[in-house]
Amino acid sequence: MAHLELLHHFIAVTSEALGVETISLQVWKMTIPQIALGHDFLMHSILAVAALHIAHLRPEQRRPYWERAAMHQDRALELQQEAMANASRDNADALFSFSLLVIYFAFASPKTSDSQESEEPLAGAVQCISIIRGIRYVVPPIQQWVEEGPLAQLLSFHPGNMKSNHSFNDPDTDRYFQRFLVLCSTNSDLNKTHEFEDIEQYAAAASTLRASFLKAESIADGALKTPPIWHWACRLAPEFLQRLGKLHPIPLVLVAHWCVILAQIRQYWWIQGWVDHTMGQIHECLPREYHEWLEWPTKKIQEQRENWTRGIDGIGSS
Repeated sequence: MAHLELLHHFIAVTSEALGVETISLQVWKMTIPQIALGHDFLMHSILAVAALHIAHLRPEQRRPYWERAAMHQDRALELQQEAMANASRDNADALFSFSLLVIYFAFASPKTSDSQESEEPLAGAVQCISIIRGIRYVVPPIQQWVEEGPLAQLLSFHPGNMKSNHSFNDPDTDRYFQRFLVLCSTNSDLNKTHEFEDIEQYAAAASTLRASFLKAESIADGALKTPPIWHWACRLAPEFLQRLGKLHPIPLVLVAHWCVILAQIRQYWWIQGWVDHTMGQIHECLPREYHEWLEWPTKKIQEQRENWTRGIDGIGSS
């Protein structure tokens, strides 16, 4: 009965609260749950996300639902590893669905733990990016089969398939990113042991982040409502995460800029509070001589917050 409660909640409530495109809503409400009936790892992932959503909606029951979410996700990951080792046409749609669900879980789960305050600084961001990086290994081997199945339309929302502007609409933004790329291409955090490796990785991360901003701006000009929030994170090298976990300045500054893209979807339950919490930690951890590089992302996030608040007020007064 506990499992049925979570499955019902996902179909009736969570699927409509993920922020997916309208044209794909029925896929999330009907097709993906139906696929999960034949693949336990996908079903556990669905139940995990539903439990996180209920924990968000019912703060007084937060702990038991978070524990259920963690249990289901642990089991989903265990079973998914077995399925991925035997990827085929039969489980391709289930693996692809799982790779999407794990993104929602990655953003939602850090905020549901009562032990968050005792975590190491940026532990939630490191965990989230680490999980998102995993999808880069899931999709390529199965993409051809997914293109031939009922989830093909979801591939059109893959960042790699999205058109992008070549330059920013605002020339000032173009100039800012030119300066930002110089910073990330020349500063190695004074780490002489890994100096050249760091510079190369930071330059690549900054270039990919710029591309993500261009994709986000292109999408904002079109019909899609959700920017490619994981486009940047899934391309990061493992060493970048190590530097981020050790609070090296350039990775901290890069994540702060990524938060500008994430702030565009602050209205969705699974990411509410994530940007503000992460930016607060970055402000505390970043050496003062780098604080000037937080001014632009902080300003952009504040502008988005004000625009979002005005939109809510407008809806309330209409």
